[in-house]
Amino acid sequence: MRELVGCLPDFAGSGSRVTDDVQAKAGHNSCAACRYRNRIVFWYRHWLHQNLASPPPIRSVAVLPLQNLSNDKEQEYFAEGMTDQLITDLAKVGSLRVISRTSTMRYQGTHTSLAQIARELNVDARIEGAVMRSGDRIRITAQLIRALPEQHLWSESYERNLRDVLALQSDGARAIVREVRAKLTTQEEALLKAGHPVNPKTYELYLKGRHYANQRTEVGLKKSRDYLQQAIDADPDYALAYAGLATSYDLLGGYSLLPARDVFPKASFGYQGAGYRRFAGRGTRSSGIRSALLRLELGGSEAELKQSIRLNPSSATAHEIYSLYYDTIGQIKESIAEMERARELDPLSLDINAQLGVVYRDGRYYDRAIEQCRKTIELDQNFSPGHLDPMQRKCPFHDALCK
Repeated sequence: MRELVGCLPDFAGSGSRVTDDVQAKAGHNSCAACRYRNRIVFWYRHWLHQNLASPPPIRSVAVLPLQNLSNDKEQEYFAEGMTDQLITDLAKVGSLRVISRTSTMRYQGTHTSLAQIARELNVDARIEGAVMRSGDRIRITAQLIRALPEQHLWSESYERNLRDVLALQSDGARAIVREVRAKLTTQEEALLKAGHPVNPKTYELYLKGRHYANQRTEVGLKKSRDYLQQAIDADPDYALAYAGLATSYDLLGGYSLLPARDVFPKASFGYQGAGYRRFAGRGTRSSGIRSALLRLELGGSEAELKQSIRLNPSSATAHEIYSLYYDTIGQIKESIAEMERARELDPLSLDINAQLGVVYRDGRYYDRAIEQCRKTIELDQNFSPGHLDPMQRKCPFHDALCK
């Protein structure tokens, strides 16, 4: 005990000084505790904000038709072409679901709210913007807007010479991919690199050809054929023009506007021409999927179809044709899965909705076939394939569709 007492500090005679020291130390400790507590609260709130309050990531987008800000209404085809190319570039990213043009073009010139578009297309965000052309100078403005909660995330303008329009489009697509933080494979990064220069005259002929092909009328498809042939005549190595021409012939025969025996061989030649050209664009990716079916080389065509989807995972057309391929060889479950995927990517496409009814029928899911045909008719009462009898193999229920 004596040793312990001897170790204690000598407070004798210190009086009030001891009290002041104790209070000072207590105050210092209290302030330190407050600072420590505040730090904990700050970092906890920061963690909550990052992990709980942050909006969900963007996994799907819809590119709405870019507005034509040129004074010339004849330039509508150009704005439409820029929209198509942006969709095509973004569709190269496998981790991002991109709605096809068939569905997004329905909102052109409308005042549909963002919430309604997001609900109808089942997307997380939309991309909108405008195109202005003055001679050979092109200016594109684009912005990315989250659907829920509605939030403006990004906007940018790009201006280039018409010869460098592919590079301009690639710049915009890469910026959007960075903003939504989509994961890219090495192959996708290579596909999104800046495009090569184009011949302005040839590129315009191609855009006009695609514009008229999208009208899906006899007059439009024949005009498309003529413009795309002119593009090929101007540049015999232009892969996109071959692919576009093949599609026009394919549709002319498919819609019975010209004899199939005359146009399908031309379509197949066009797809092969696109595939033989060294171009990493839309033409070479789509060339395999249709030519494979046209040639009916079933042993080798599936590899082409799979490669087309790997290069363009958000192509509704690729999944649609892959579905038809599976239907042809009797793999109905796979056919249905591919056609349902096509509808996810292009939910308002009349053709895909009608085809889904057909594959349901082929799989003997007759009630689902009837319901799907009804949904197609609701999209457009005048769309004749939507009225196609899905009950060819179940005649007792034929009248159900017409009720």
